[in-house]
Parts: sequence; structure tokens; C-alpha cells
Amino acid sequence: MKKAARSLKPVQMLTGKYGILLLTVLNVCLACLVITLSDYWSSLDILYGNTDFMTFFLPDYRIGFVSRALIGSLIYLFTDHPTVRTIAAVLYCTVFVSSVLFCFLQAVLAGKALRTSDYATLLLSYLFFLNKIFWWNNVQEIGMLDVFMTLLVQVYLLTVERRRTLGYILAPVVCFAGLLIHTSFFFYGFPIVAAILWLELLKAGKPGRVCVAAFALACAVSVALFVLFTIFPQDLVRVSPDELDMLLRQKYAGDFQDKYFIYHLYRTDAVKNNDTIDAFDFLSAASVSRDVFSAKMRRHLLNLLLVSAPFICGCVLHARRSGNRLIAYLGCIAPLVALVPSLLFSTDTERFFSLCILAQYMLLHYLSTQTDVHFLPASSDPPVKELNAYAAGQRKKKIDRTLVACAIAGLVFTIVGAVKL
Repeated sequence: MKKAARSLKPVQMLTGKYGILLLTVLNVCLACLVITLSDYWSSLDILYGNTDFMTFFLPDYRIGFVSRALIGSLIYLFTDHPTVRTIAAVLYCTVFVSSVLFCFLQAVLAGKALRTSDYATLLLSYLFFLNKIFWWNNVQEIGMLDVFMTLLVQVYLLTVERRRTLGYILAPVVCFAGLLIHTSFFFYGFPIVAAILWLELLKAGKPGRVCVAAFALACAVSVALFVLFTIFPQDLVRVSPDELDMLLRQKYAGDFQDKYFIYHLYRTDAVKNNDTIDAFDFLSAASVSRDVFSAKMRRHLLNLLLVSAPFICGCVLHARRSGNRLIAYLGCIAPLVALVPSLLFSTDTERFFSLCILAQYMLLHYLSTQTDVHFLPASSDPPVKELNAYAAGQRKKKIDRTLVACAIAGLVFTIVGAVKL
């Protein structure tokens, strides 16, 4: 008799030899479908006509050691006269690489969750994944240089998960480069790098001096550069506003907003006869009163709550299981730092709420792929209290139903939130 053809089950196909590749392709298809259905996709055509976005790629280090000048300096290495289309090509290529890498990261997380039957974490990861796609905010992230910071953190995450020694060495370099790209890296990227390094130190038991020194150096570099670029940027500029205007017009063929440079680089107000603003006066002026009860802010906060609640619960339960409560504190607090600019210093609420969601996803990825225990308890034994088989089964069913309901509510609300108000 002929042997029956052996058929592969779906889970076996996704966790087999080519499972990561297949999951990555499926995630790319899902991302394309969701982005196409999202209202933000139609806003990409604004890119070519918005001079604000081009503005962020104009300064380079001819004007001094300032933040926001790294990407412009790299572009000027390849062309002396960048055009709108040149810059747009750089942006789209970076977005494409970051998006594919994001799909690959999700494939790695999904593959482990399927192998360990940790379906609760799998649901949670795709809840973050789909929210991030909806909240990609192409125009905002491309224009505000956030996509370059995201790519930098993604590469660091992959590095530290595969070669932990390189993670320590690259941490100060990543923080240094991130703050050169944009000062908002201090609220988004630095907390992720610092949390991962601290968790690595805790896992090491008695870490070596080099590891501790790398962690301290990354923190010192980030704090020092943030203070320098935020409070004393005018002391770093070597040219006058008129000279800067002349340099940029010589190199760039398009239009740009000179008021942006006057404010962020020289700390002056063009409306008030270019009177310089004292550093401490600037800090008080930067703290904008926010209407947290506005419809837009309510939508952001509610969406964040629906997405973040399972993650925060997972951090707490993970800490109870491991006996190290610092994991819960870092997991809950570090990603939420990205909300500080949105609530206090900026009106870019969609941008920073999106970065907060991505920061939580990065730490979820690290905690889920670098530990043997399940991030959420739905597929594992109860952590503390001893239960009989029936009680444990009932508990698992309740947690499963709660997580599924939370995921469905989060996705429905995200889809509704994707429509512009």
C-alpha cells in the first residue's frame, strides 16, 4: 500500500524551515492591505508640496554641531544640489526598509509564540502590529525624521537579541546618532535602549565592568546631548541667520521655511524682531497648555489604553513570575516617556502617541523572544496561586476571552480612529 501523503499543518508550515520567511511575507501583505484601507494612505501625495518636510533635510554640519543635521549631512555626501524628488526618494526607501524590517520582527515574535503555543502573546503582538500600521502617519513620521530613528532602534533591537555583547558596545553609538537625527529620540529611542540594557544587566547577575560602563555611557551621552541641543543650541551654531539662509539657497533648489531654523537653531522669534530668548524663558515658553479633554486627545488616550492595557498587565505578571519587579516598572514606564512631548511640549499628538505604541512593541518583542516564560499567562500555569486542573482551566478560558475581547475592541477602535476627524 502506498503511504498516505503527509500534509503539513498551518502551524507547522509557519514554524518550519521557512517559517520566518513565510510569516514575513504574510505580514507584508497584511500591512499593505491595512495601509491601503487606511485614510492616511491618501495623505502621501502631500509630501511633494509641503515645504515643512523638506526643511528638516536641509541643515548640515557646515552651520555647527546641531541636532537635526545628520541626515542632511549624509544626503549632501551624494549630491551637491538635492531636489524635492531626491529627498523624497530617500524618504520612501527608508520607509520601505523600516516597514519590511518591522514585518520581519513581527514574524520572529509570531514564530516563537506559535512554537510555544503562547497564543495570548501572539494576539497581543498583532494588536500592536496593526495599530502601528494604522498609526504609521506617513506624512508626520517622514517629515519629522521619526522614520530614521525607528530604523535605528529596529537595527539595535535585532543586534542585541542576537549578539548581546554588541548590544552593549552599540548602545552609546545608537543614542549618540539618534539624538543627532532629532532630539525627540531622548523620549522615544533612549528609554528603549536603556531598558533593554538594564534588563540585560539584571539577567547577568554580576555584570562585568564593561557592561556597566556601556550602560552608564549611553545614559550620560543621551542626557548631555539632550540638554545641549534643547537649551543651548544657539551656542553651537557657527553662522548667522543670514549666512545660513545664503548657504541653504546655494545648495537647495526648492523652497523652505526660514522661521523654522530661526526658532529651533537660534532660539529667536522672527515675529518679535529676532529678539533672543533666554534658555530658561524658552523652557517655560515650550510648555504648551494642552487641552487633554479635546476630542482628538480623548481618541488618542483611549486607543493607547486599549492597546497598552494587555502589555502593562503582561509586564506585571512577568515580574511576579520572575520575582524581579524592576521588569514591571521598566516595562510600564519606559515606553510611556514618549508621551511627555505630546502632553507638555508639542502639538504633534499623533506622532508621539504612535512612537509610544512602537516603543511598547519593541519591549514586548524583547521580553517575549529573550525569555523562556510566556509573556502573558493565558497559555501557561498560574504564576503564584496553586490551582487544581479545573480551576486552572477555567482561569485560562477567562483570560483568553478577555484578551480576545480586548484585541477586537482595540482593532475596531483603531479602524474607526484611522478616519480623520
